[in-house]
Amino acid sequence: MKRCTYTLSAEERALAEEIARKRDVFHKTLGHEHRAHFEAPLAHLKGTACELAASKKFGLPWNVPFTERMSQARAKPDVGGLQIRHGLSIRPGDDPAGRFVFAFFDQYANEVEFLGWMVASEAMREEWYEHTPRNGGDPYWRVPLRALNPIETLLP
Repeated sequence: MKRCTYTLSAEERALAEEIARKRDVFHKTLGHEHRAHFEAPLAHLKGTACELAASKKFGLPWNVPFTERMSQARAKPDVGGLQIRHGLSIRPGDDPAGRFVFAFFDQYANEVEFLGWMVASEAMREEWYEHTPRNGGDPYWRVPLRALNPIETLLP
């Protein structure tokens, strides 16, 4: 399987950092501290960079990236009709019908690699459920990399 990547330009990286900072402030003002407090700004950057890269790579609109409309953004897919996730997890509140693209952001190379995709309901298997995550965060489904659909089968 051929790697599917997108490298952020300096301007795109700066935009991702700006939005990540706004998201971090937004969550803190609502009292929604990130599970890994010391990593919250980096976690927001990873997610934001993956969303921006997906929008550019797949030619789809990036839905509501700014914090002023974040409360409405949670109900919508991140990019086009897709949910973009840094890492390999599905959370209990995720839409079972949602199509999730799993990606990894290399912050040093400014490169996002798209690992594959899966419909959330297919990932919600008991054997993948992490009832008590090591970091003390909320439970989630850890999707094995080998189970993902190839990224090239995502869009027609």
